[in-house]
Amino acid sequence: MPPPSSSSLPSTSLPLGHPLPLDEHACSVSLPTWCSVVGYEEGCPSITDKLACGYPRFVYHPYVIQLMEAVLETDKQKSQIEGEFDCIVLPSRNSAIRCHDFLVKACGYHDGKAVSPRLVNSFATVHQMIGESRVKLFSMDNALDVTTRGENDEDADVGVYNPKSPIRVLDIDIMGVHAVVFPAQTVFAIEAKSYWQHTGEVLSSRRAEATLAKLGLCSKCDLDERKQGLKRVTSSFYNHDNDNDDDNDKQRNAEGWSTCPHTQQPHLALFPSEVKNMATTVDCFRGIQERIGSIVGIPSSCVFLTPSGMASIYTALRSARRKRLSHKPSSHGGTAIVYGFPYLDTLKMCSRSELVPDGVEFFGHGNDADLQSLERLLKKRALENDGDAGVSVLITEFPSNPLLHCPNLHKLRALADEYGFALVVDDTIGNFANLDLVNSGLADAVCTSLTKLFNGRGDAMAGSVIVNPHTDIGRWMEQDLKLHHVDHEGLWEGDAVAVYSNSEDFLERSHKINQTTEALADWLK
Repeated sequence: MPPPSSSSLPSTSLPLGHPLPLDEHACSVSLPTWCSVVGYEEGCPSITDKLACGYPRFVYHPYVIQLMEAVLETDKQKSQIEGEFDCIVLPSRNSAIRCHDFLVKACGYHDGKAVSPRLVNSFATVHQMIGESRVKLFSMDNALDVTTRGENDEDADVGVYNPKSPIRVLDIDIMGVHAVVFPAQTVFAIEAKSYWQHTGEVLSSRRAEATLAKLGLCSKCDLDERKQGLKRVTSSFYNHDNDNDDDNDKQRNAEGWSTCPHTQQPHLALFPSEVKNMATTVDCFRGIQERIGSIVGIPSSCVFLTPSGMASIYTALRSARRKRLSHKPSSHGGTAIVYGFPYLDTLKMCSRSELVPDGVEFFGHGNDADLQSLERLLKKRALENDGDAGVSVLITEFPSNPLLHCPNLHKLRALADEYGFALVVDDTIGNFANLDLVNSGLADAVCTSLTKLFNGRGDAMAGSVIVNPHTDIGRWMEQDLKLHHVDHEGLWEGDAVAVYSNSEDFLERSHKINQTTEALADWLK
């Protein structure tokens, strides 16, 4: 597909591939025409090759890719297996262990035996490349974290890294970064990207950059010596015309441009990757929680932070499944119900048997007919199982993205109380400044992508789980997450600083969005 001509671009559009905003850590990118959107979805090189970045769950940031390359060099020195390998980097030990077990199950090596090898191409399968290697799980269920290292262990890889395993977890021992290494050019890479995208347990560009700096890999590119240095994302968008003009230099400095101390490249980053004052970052984590708590009208202890919006849903899902596992250890954690047509990755996550072994029931319309069908299903399952419907969680959106459908939360609340499952509501579109889902007692947990309206600038990923202190399950989830939700599950301190600073005017912006949306709705009538 040929790239769109400049004459077809809207007058206010930025060029194809331009970061949005113009920042090293931009979470979006300009796709200015319908042609470019279709080309992106179809993977057309004339479109994808021009993207400086992309949404972090969909597109690996250049810093993340460079960190993956560094990880493979480290693994090559430690591994006792020959062959080509690939990897994915994650923000914490627990997320890496969960990803490892997901890959073992997804690629047919559950508990040590390849029972479902998948075709890579017409010549090889994963099974043929790995053979009969036995790969052991860290945990039988992704909802249950495991302790893999004692406090006095000197070796960072004790209990984690197995140099003889074809799928292995590697502790970088810097910034909490871990990696999962697996055979290259196999289905493992596809499944690893699925885990990253659908669970939202992503490693941010700021954490990646800070890790590269600690590894000494932020030096200037030197093609003569074939040294691979750090390529600044925004440097190619710097206006080099009239570089000797003092006025232009002053203008650029005023706009926030600076010279990278490592690469000497001009770059633009409003918030740095690493914050020197740790006390400030601790306040930012707490500050975000207190800001959300004050808006919702609950204690900040009921607010838990995650590295992305999808990670908040995954966190709530795992907590709800832990509740069922704690009461019925012999179960598989219960069925998940997705009610209404949601943002697609929520359904994809719940549809993975590696994450929800008991499966998902999907009610895509979320209307009165679906409500009646849901009631019949719950009643039937309860009658067949001594009153237990076998459901751990119902996830819905209010309103839904993108159809803006609002399900009957009062009826869903009644069903949740009757059959004992958690009611989890994603309020990202409506947001907690407009919706009373907590003090009304409607939701047990509210999940929000802070990347969107709350952050407001598009330069940092984050999410939140608000557990309801007014419901029994909400109170259980609060205590559960205090035990299991470690270090904000991978939200990086540099990203917390950005989100806290950017969200200072959230209420003002939310009010303006409400006014604009109402005016648009009136105009569309």
